[in-house]
Amino acid sequence: MASRYIRRHPMLCNAVLPGTLAIACGDVLCQQLEGKKEICKERTARMALTGAVLVTPLSFYLGSKIDRVVPKVDTAAATLAKSGLNAACSVIFIIGSFCGNNLLQGRGLDVLRAQLRERLLPTYAAGLAYWSGANLLLFSGLVPQTVPATVVFSIVWNVKMSSALNKKTPEAEAALAREKASLGRRGWGGVQALGPVQQEMNRSSRKNQQANPSSCGLH
Repeated sequence: MASRYIRRHPMLCNAVLPGTLAIACGDVLCQQLEGKKEICKERTARMALTGAVLVTPLSFYLGSKIDRVVPKVDTAAATLAKSGLNAACSVIFIIGSFCGNNLLQGRGLDVLRAQLRERLLPTYAAGLAYWSGANLLLFSGLVPQTVPATVVFSIVWNVKMSSALNKKTPEAEAALAREKASLGRRGWGGVQALGPVQQEMNRSSRKNQQANPSSCGLH
């Protein structure tokens, strides 16, 4: 029964569900490594939602295309080719993650551009190094190419991805300050200019802070 459902819904079972789990777990681990006393649920929810709606479906689609280009990995050349194609595509997922994370926070294009200028190349370089090695292990058969194995690799990577998405850097913070000042000058009161998703997150965050002053806010 379960195997039949998986065959009928390969994207959901092999990409969206395990990928979203890996993204959420990676963010929680990242927050622990950052020394946070309590997990910021809003941040994890943003990461998971971006993964479920954008990153994992796109990963499944591109992965299926790569499988058609390199259907077999029975030679060293094929293994290297498939690993290289997968690693090269990682820049698309990184940009998509930045776009989704900013959209859910109601941020504008200036903030997104500033973040990409500061963080895209270092994050992509780290992704190339990490996923080139991980894909070689998976495609060569040294590590079983299964969903659980891929999830483990993804959790480790998403610790880095979460740090990159939520890190405060000078240029991005300056762009965010300009955006807030611009909204204030227009008389929109800030919150009214935000998207409905972010408004709801802000309301939830304020309630949590009133109930527990040590809880974290949005970045």
